[in-house]
Amino acid sequence: MQASLRALEDFGNWEGYVRDDPPVLMIRATPKLVESFWKTIARGAASTQGISIPAMKSLKAGFSSMRVFCGDAEVTPIHPFKIEHRVGADDFVYEGLYVFDPAAIGPHCGTVKLTLFSDKEPTKGDIRVIDPKIVEQIWKDFAPYRAGA
Repeated sequence: MQASLRALEDFGNWEGYVRDDPPVLMIRATPKLVESFWKTIARGAASTQGISIPAMKSLKAGFSSMRVFCGDAEVTPIHPFKIEHRVGADDFVYEGLYVFDPAAIGPHCGTVKLTLFSDKEPTKGDIRVIDPKIVEQIWKDFAPYRAGA
């Protein structure tokens, strides 16, 4: 729920920017939040004293780039945005917002996968296979905009 609210806050004023443009599929890649081993130990120690402390998560790594595949073919983005977020006075992290032709990704792909690269390890990709049900839903959502529909 918090992620959904954050998405609305971050991109809530984009309607005027994208409303009159052709329909596109935007994929947002947000860095992972993780809790370090020592912070987990500290929370555990506090809980033995009856103190409940919420998870103390921080960003694991920032976003570097993303590749999207329809089957074995790489899909070229219309625009690969990198969005900078300030996380301190001198610190920032990037997340990705890639724009694609919605007809390029669908059930015809067989498998749709994303390969995400972080700024800490820009040559080591983290592969995520997209659930076919999600791909099918995206395909259905964009059906009114495809030619001949």
